[in-house]
Amino acid sequence: MIKAISRSEEAAIPNFANNKEAEVWFKNKYGNALMYVDRYVLSDNNVYYLYHLVLDRNAYLDGVKKLSKGENISGTEFLSSHQPIEIFEDGRIHIVH
Repeated sequence: MIKAISRSEEAAIPNFANNKEAEVWFKNKYGNALMYVDRYVLSDNNVYYLYHLVLDRNAYLDGVKKLSKGENISGTEFLSSHQPIEIFEDGRIHIVH
């Protein structure tokens, strides 16, 4: 099982020139535990790409399955099964802790 990225680990992540460079770095480090979710455009036209670092694959897949069927998810199993990572087009990252 993969552990969540800590704040100290986040501080050690290199700076990236763009989102593709960041995506390659995260994919090389975390492999198939990094799941692409969606692309978002903010009100100031900044774009970021949302990824989930899957920490508990079974709980994550179960939660995604329930959500896709329109079912409710109770408790924190799904929320604690992954860590959101936002990668901006300019290479900035934001990891949700």
